[in-house]
Amino acid sequence: MSEAQAISVDIQKSSESITMSQPNFCGIPLALRSIPQWLPWKNVVSITYPRGKKIPLNCKNYGAGDSTDPSTWGTYDDARIMQEAYRHTGLGFALTKEVGIFCVDVDECIVKNEINDFGKSVLNVFGNKTYVEASYHKDGIHIFGRGNLPETEKGGERSGIEIYDTGRFIAITGYKLKTSCTEITECQSELDTLRGVFPKKAVAAPKVRKPFSGGTICDKLGLSCSHIAFPLNAKKTANGYQGANPFHGSATGSNFCINEHSNTWFCFRHNSGGGALELYAVSNGIIDCEDAGRGCLDGHWPELFEALEKDGYKLDKNDFPVSIMQKRANTRNTLKALGVL
Repeated sequence: MSEAQAISVDIQKSSESITMSQPNFCGIPLALRSIPQWLPWKNVVSITYPRGKKIPLNCKNYGAGDSTDPSTWGTYDDARIMQEAYRHTGLGFALTKEVGIFCVDVDECIVKNEINDFGKSVLNVFGNKTYVEASYHKDGIHIFGRGNLPETEKGGERSGIEIYDTGRFIAITGYKLKTSCTEITECQSELDTLRGVFPKKAVAAPKVRKPFSGGTICDKLGLSCSHIAFPLNAKKTANGYQGANPFHGSATGSNFCINEHSNTWFCFRHNSGGGALELYAVSNGIIDCEDAGRGCLDGHWPELFEALEKDGYKLDKNDFPVSIMQKRANTRNTLKALGVL
């Protein structure tokens, strides 16, 4: 059976009764399940990320997770319990140098349930000696092996593929290619060969933002509600879009709306909402949807700014220093305590 036939059989078989958003728990290798570096994650769809952005969650509570922060990781069982209890999208595994497991991510190499020539050229480097699974969107593959990139080389894109061995969490599906190995095996020599075949992608020059001349933080950063999260099954309205809440769904299918004119959003289930910053905080697990509203970011500014910077938004601390934002929040709390507000 060829690789193309193998992946076709596996995907067709799985899609008859279960979606890829529900991992195939039995297919996940024991080598990964035995390591306590797991996080549940949710897929948040927006205009910027029409297929969704994978947001890691803290395995020990409902807060934000971090692929570089072990305090947010847990065991496989812990992550699975939270994923099933809260109906999160899936399970993720945080890669570290210490574990010595790498992942090769090949996107869009499955076309009409068959692996294309480019995907086969990557698979040929490994033969069938290690574990390979279909990715969450069913159009890519993850190749896992034991080995490490050189200490001086950071993981990332390499001429059509991505290789990581630390600082990244991988969405694990458990949908193994038919002809691949069930276990993760030693593949250092294959990894070294792959690095030679697929050279490191040149780093693009950083985007230069226009100087900020005033306005809000959202104006400065170009934050838009419709680019952060988008209603599921959205319908156009006079002011924007309305549909199901992308974070917790909807019984009616229309409990979440975005006003593009005012750059605001509202959740009818929780009677909560706000601007782009509040929506960004919800999408990153900094606050819960039900808590969004006036003053909800008090005490969360450092965490919010850190998340923004991780996503590439560079804040000028002279314009919006955390100390000033926190001082304003403290003043507002004092006025509330005195009954002025």
